[in-house]
Amino acid sequence: MTEAAKMKPVKSVEDFIAAASKTTTTPTAEVKKEESTQDFAGIQNNTFYKILLDPSLSPTEKKEATAKALAFEGTRDEVKERLQEFNKFKEFLQFERKRMARQIIDLTDTDAFGELKGVYEDINNALIDFEDRIKPLTDAVDAVYKLRMNGMVPEHRKRIVQTAERRGDPKADGAASRAAALNKYSLYPTQN
Repeated sequence: MTEAAKMKPVKSVEDFIAAASKTTTTPTAEVKKEESTQDFAGIQNNTFYKILLDPSLSPTEKKEATAKALAFEGTRDEVKERLQEFNKFKEFLQFERKRMARQIIDLTDTDAFGELKGVYEDINNALIDFEDRIKPLTDAVDAVYKLRMNGMVPEHRKRIVQTAERRGDPKADGAASRAAALNKYSLYPTQN
């Protein structure tokens, strides 16, 4: 009796998939070596790849299109070709699952975490060093901000000019004239 004569008539997609999976299973002793990506170079032309990975189709539409593609319509050779495409697509999915599992295992590698920890430490140390270097500048800006918010800028400006004059700083005359000019436009002018 031939293989086709032994098979029962298929009435649903589930029956077809079950029958197809029974005929395509191989014993574990004969497990093939891992396929390379070259085995799936033309997978984009696969009918089932196009259907199931089409983002414009809804899940229901994908299910209906897959059922239609698996239906026994056309010549025997056409049906056989679609079944081979379906099996090739299943192999592709299994290959992708294995590849993704390997990537997950690689990500959990302790060397990768050690290297990542080192990078984070370097970034943190550089940030702390930057904060230490810029601290004098931020302290001065913060002090000026506090003086301005409390309306004390004109008093301190006058004090700075007086201190410069007492020290005999040659720039004191220029500082006094600049302070007077700034005082004219200041929100908090000083009384001389």
